[in-house]
Amino acid sequence: MAPSGAPKELIKINPASDGVRSNWPERGFSREDASIYQDKLADKWMKEKGEAINGRKYSFDRIPAGYMLFGKRRQNDPNHIDRYLYGHPSGYRFRSVEEFYDHFKCLMETGSTANCTCIGCRGGKKRSKPKPSGIRPSQNIGRPRAAAKQSKPPTSVVLSSTVQTETPLRHNNYPRNEPRSTTPDHERVDEEGTPDVYRQLVAKLSDRLVLDIPIDEPKSFDWQINRKNIHDFFEDLSTQPAFQPRLGELVLFVRGLTTDQVITFDKTKRSFVVWDTAQEVLLEMPQWEAGVITEVPQETITVADLVIEQHKQHQINYSGFRIEPMSPINSEDKHWSKRVAQVRLDQIRPLVLYRDVLKGIRPPDWHPTIGHALTTMSSFSLCERYHFKGHWPDAVVFCRGIFVGAELLTVGDTIRLMPGAVASDPQQVWDVMKITAIKLRMIHLDARDNPDYNDPTKTNDTGREYDCCVHIDGIGFTRDRSRAWGMGKLPINEHNEILPANLKGYGNWYHLHDPKKRWKVPFSKILGRCFEEVAMKLWFSSAENAPKHSQGFSAINAPEGVPDSVIPAEAVDISKGLKDMVSARNFSRQRDTRIKAYREDKTWYWADHRAEQLQLQEVKGQALAAFVHGRPTRDIQAWRRAMAIREKGAGHRAKPEITGYDANRLSNLSGGSLLAASAVGAAVGEADAEAAAAEGTEGTGEETSPSEGVEEVPADNAMDLDLEPKQEETAVIDPNQIQISSDKENSEMESEEEEEEEEEEEEDAFGLQDS
Repeated sequence: MAPSGAPKELIKINPASDGVRSNWPERGFSREDASIYQDKLADKWMKEKGEAINGRKYSFDRIPAGYMLFGKRRQNDPNHIDRYLYGHPSGYRFRSVEEFYDHFKCLMETGSTANCTCIGCRGGKKRSKPKPSGIRPSQNIGRPRAAAKQSKPPTSVVLSSTVQTETPLRHNNYPRNEPRSTTPDHERVDEEGTPDVYRQLVAKLSDRLVLDIPIDEPKSFDWQINRKNIHDFFEDLSTQPAFQPRLGELVLFVRGLTTDQVITFDKTKRSFVVWDTAQEVLLEMPQWEAGVITEVPQETITVADLVIEQHKQHQINYSGFRIEPMSPINSEDKHWSKRVAQVRLDQIRPLVLYRDVLKGIRPPDWHPTIGHALTTMSSFSLCERYHFKGHWPDAVVFCRGIFVGAELLTVGDTIRLMPGAVASDPQQVWDVMKITAIKLRMIHLDARDNPDYNDPTKTNDTGREYDCCVHIDGIGFTRDRSRAWGMGKLPINEHNEILPANLKGYGNWYHLHDPKKRWKVPFSKILGRCFEEVAMKLWFSSAENAPKHSQGFSAINAPEGVPDSVIPAEAVDISKGLKDMVSARNFSRQRDTRIKAYREDKTWYWADHRAEQLQLQEVKGQALAAFVHGRPTRDIQAWRRAMAIREKGAGHRAKPEITGYDANRLSNLSGGSLLAASAVGAAVGEADAEAAAAEGTEGTGEETSPSEGVEEVPADNAMDLDLEPKQEETAVIDPNQIQISSDKENSEMESEEEEEEEEEEEEDAFGLQDS
């Protein structure tokens, strides 16, 4: 007998396969290790062939192409995972190796499934058991499921007064679902019951052909809880300098510096050191870490804060940045995020400059959080979708922002672009753009020849996933005179209002196109924000330029600027960080397993929101994911009760506001949230007490129309997006944290589904990863 630790004998699989990747689930499931199928299929295959050797283990080199094992946690017991094998052309999901073996055997022996009689090829019908009625066992006996649920006569051929039969179904005649209306019971929803807003809007466009409406998500608690502060958040971003880190961004930082110690650049060593302004000595540089900004200062930030912290009215927990170190992607271990740091602006550097910041430090000596952060550089997520505009079969979803890698980019930002093939020097940044619109384009909505879109509400729907692309519109500028627009190709006057202030100090700039039109680029061309020239200089200033820390209070009329003696005289290259980002994105494509999880040719991971993009489980003690270690993190039923009361008009009396809460400390960006809110409001606590009184009572407060207070969609030739304040809601829901359990236990128990019951439809919310 072979020893227990002996290697398995690998068997080459027949390359023939009928697997369909588009039938894989998009949400609510996680990919599982398919080795258990490979092992059990191989053992059974060798035993049937009579070639199995006692004590020897066998395994196929892979499962058939197009098939994949997925798991889903039970809602009533998240510790147990039900596993299914997806990929069958009919959409049937195999629940065990035994169910799949007959289909697999046909592929191995004949390379075809034309004569396959497995449960999937029979349209999900199980083999009937013989009954004592004199019918031969070779006949396929059974009662159609449709007859068990409907009063209409069955369509099977009647062989006797009590027994019916039906022939096995082939791939070309799968049974269609019965038509039914698109009632709320049949909406496409996620695991928490939130409807898929994309599919809802596309369905409306399909009916009306032309649609131009604001996006409202009244059934999304995350969306509703942020309506009050979301406008202020984006309005504040438009007034902040480009060098100021934003909520949800990834940055490099150091901790442990005193108020007299500043970070300076040693020109001799070409690396960063710490300069003690009180003792005037160089100190050893603390280790750089990477983390996500979870709180920004409540006090105003000026360019002088880039060098050394200016006098503040509050302590660092209000005047500084709260940063949670980045935990690894593709792992449940998130202990790094517990090592929270409160740091000043001068202790932070943009992640886009990581190679320059870490110069002189060997990569093996980098802090682990830096590798964790670089793994996310080839991922993005849209933020705050607010308007839908379509002309069938194409549509556009307007968004306020987009997280690309480490940075949050919003309308009005000036961004640097990757050099193109026609650039004078591909190692330099030549073009920049001021963003006027961020658009998710949906095209070919009428093409339904792909079974990935399986709409249960229509009988003639063969389905297709939507073709999507993310474009950034704006006004383009270039440093390359040979590519400039216009007859004379004259540089733009530095005082011209059309030239963004961020570009001053970087040389001459030219129009890249007619300024009356808009330039469009894909999101993958974005390098990052264009930082002010003075910020780029101060980030790399040397000890000889470092100022002394001011003693006592500053003068009332002290200038907020930085003395000229502190700003280095050397010119700054606008291309700084280009090589860093190219290297980081290549690193991410090799390390982030989510990118190629569905298709091997993908180079970007498209997340639904920032929390998913960075795989954040909790921030500031609040849970973000719907499940943590298999446990639900929020009471959805309580949420729904509170929302139902609000919709009926209850709860319109004045409620106390959250003290000390402002837009700069916002914990959620709806739609593309940094922090998917993990709380039920104070109204949830009152829901049960008020439910009886509210059942038959009409609301007395003012009702807000869904279309009121929504921003006008910018035309294609609009220079900027005008943000109008939204009407303040009269009912306030205050977030309260919900307890989280951290049980990691798993189980291999069988599925709860009864074999004789018809399988429930899979939630198939609109997924963007494969778009």
